[in-house]
Amino acid sequence: METAGFDVKVVFLMRDPVARIWSSMRMRNVNQKNPGNDLVTEDMLLTDFEVDARKPYFAKRTDYVATIQALEAVFEPGQIHYEFYERLFSPQAISNLSDFLGVQITDYDFDKRVNVSKPINLSKDKIAFARKAYAPIYQGCYEKFPQTHEMFGRVAV
Repeated sequence: METAGFDVKVVFLMRDPVARIWSSMRMRNVNQKNPGNDLVTEDMLLTDFEVDARKPYFAKRTDYVATIQALEAVFEPGQIHYEFYERLFSPQAISNLSDFLGVQITDYDFDKRVNVSKPINLSKDKIAFARKAYAPIYQGCYEKFPQTHEMFGRVAV
C-alpha cells in the first residue's frame, strides 16, 4: 500500500481483558443461538465463565502483548496509535486520534451512546480468576502503558 502512495496507519483499540471477554461472551450469545434456538441466559454465561474465558477464541483476541509485538515488528512507531476503550469517549482521546490520523474530528457526541456495554455482572472470585488467567496480558499492558494500571484496576462488579 505504501508503494502505491498510501500513508498506512494502524489504530489498535484495547480494553480491560476481563471486560473485553465478558462483553465478547455476551455479544456472541446475542448473535448465536444454542441448539435449542434459545438464547443462553446471562446466568448460564456466568456459570460457564471460568471455562469459557480460557477458550482459545477469547484468549487469542485478548492477547494484546502478542498483537503489539506483531504490529511493532511490521510498522514504525509513528504508524501505530494505541488507545483504550476505557478512555476512548473523551475529548482528549479523540484529539489524539485526530492528530494521529491527520484529520479533523469535530463531530462527536459523547452523550449519545450506541451499543453500550452492560455492567460486568461477575463475582469478585470470577474477576480474580480471569485476572490471574490473563496476568501476562495485564503485566504486559502495565509495562508498556503504565496508565492501564489505573484504568484496568477498576473493573466494576
